[in-house]
Amino acid sequence: MVLEGVPKASAKDVVIEFLNNPIKKRMIFTINSGGQLYPSFSFPVRPRSKVAYFIRYLTPLHLTEENMLNSLLIGDLLPNPLANLSVLCDEVFFPLLNNTVNQMGWTNVIANDMKTESQEMRNGIAQMKGLVINRTIFPLPICMDEVMQTAPAIAMGDISVVNPLMKHSLEFMVVKWLDSVEDLVNIKAGEKIYSKENFPLPEAIFSFWESRLENLESLAEQLGDRRIKTIGFVLEKIQSIFEHSYRRIVELVLESLAEARDITKCLSPLKRKMDKFETNDMDENRQDLRPLMLTIGLVWGHSRYFHTLNNMTLFFNLFHNSLIDCVNRTVEPDSIFQGDVDEAYKKLDINMQHLEYYKYVYNECRNSLKKFKIGTTFNSQDWTWHPDEIFGRLDKFLVRMEELKDLFNTGRDFQKLEKIVMGGLKGRQVTSALEKILEEYNSIYREWTNIQYNPIDPDAENSQFQRDRLSFKAKTDVMERMVSFQFEKALEDTHDLLLAGSLLLRPIIRKHVEGVQLGILDDFEEEIHVR
Repeated sequence: MVLEGVPKASAKDVVIEFLNNPIKKRMIFTINSGGQLYPSFSFPVRPRSKVAYFIRYLTPLHLTEENMLNSLLIGDLLPNPLANLSVLCDEVFFPLLNNTVNQMGWTNVIANDMKTESQEMRNGIAQMKGLVINRTIFPLPICMDEVMQTAPAIAMGDISVVNPLMKHSLEFMVVKWLDSVEDLVNIKAGEKIYSKENFPLPEAIFSFWESRLENLESLAEQLGDRRIKTIGFVLEKIQSIFEHSYRRIVELVLESLAEARDITKCLSPLKRKMDKFETNDMDENRQDLRPLMLTIGLVWGHSRYFHTLNNMTLFFNLFHNSLIDCVNRTVEPDSIFQGDVDEAYKKLDINMQHLEYYKYVYNECRNSLKKFKIGTTFNSQDWTWHPDEIFGRLDKFLVRMEELKDLFNTGRDFQKLEKIVMGGLKGRQVTSALEKILEEYNSIYREWTNIQYNPIDPDAENSQFQRDRLSFKAKTDVMERMVSFQFEKALEDTHDLLLAGSLLLRPIIRKHVEGVQLGILDDFEEEIHVR
């Protein structure tokens, strides 16, 4: 015997041993780690794929071509224990416990109690299976077999075959179904998404609607099952008040399915753009900001269900989380203090320009919403939310970037001290003092290279960054006063208004030297008039 994908010798040995040895109880086929079909005599401890088994009903037993099918138990097991448990319960435990032959000698109370408890076990396993695979599963009532048997008589008008126990069982199950469906359709995307993480990305909303669509399609398929349709038919024929509940289930599933299909279809092109956006850095993504905003506008304008304020504000908040992540990837805050100060400043400045450009494009789209409704026949809710509802975190991020940019701008200005050489009688003394100030500045700046946090994280209230920044600013303010003192001395000696370039424009320095500068200008004016 030759098995494709299996080493011939080992496959032949195992299979022939099972066929020829009457005391070999079983033969198991699995897929090994190499993807090959692998026969053995024992079940794998942790199967990763489906397992096929051939088990002798009796041993010893000689197998022949004539008796093989009747002498072997042939089947397969799934790698998921919960799925196997569900099959085991439906095909073994439930029939075994509720077989009238096995209930001989039992009282009606015990038999009915066993039926109820075993059905509860089935329902519990079905619900647990649904939770694991993220699906809502309709458990079937205890009397399902009886319902199917009596359905033809009920269709002919004989409702006497429906006993009170059957009626109660059907109505009870329909109420449970309605509760499950209402729980599903009442789940809000925002609540579900934010229950898992604090700052989710747009992928979360795409996954939510895709998962919801799959779940609702599964429910619609279950509602099309002959057994479930028969339950609705029986409730209608016996004029049960819970027939309305059954109809409500169908309405909720179909309405929610239409919503999920519409939203999933409209989000599909946006998802493709977001997938690309989240793999690039901000410099590459700037050119895609306008097309992305136009796509968001088209989704708003053409989706019958996604245009609501809740859906749109949720998406913008997730998108702004993505923008923040994108800037983080571009700026690389973990190493920003390790590199050149001027380069870090420019990187922050450019990325702030990117974000301001995005806000400009957003406002441009918001002010021209009508163009996104061309070709549609239904109304969409306007973008009437307060800016803080969607820009709160992004604006905090921009403030943090501005604070960090100011820190690097201070560094850029202090580095200019290295190139300043003062003339005049006091020039050497002033230059030496400025060198010491620069050395002191470099010493406190190096402390930033040892930080263990993200300096542009906008969500850390009372963060270590703010404490470090304020401490750093207090020290640099003192140094600026020291610099301004040296500049005052230099100006009095040289009268050179351009001696320090843009350093003289720093607020603290400017405040201190402004009087001296005005005095020099007055002297110039007086000299000009004299001449």
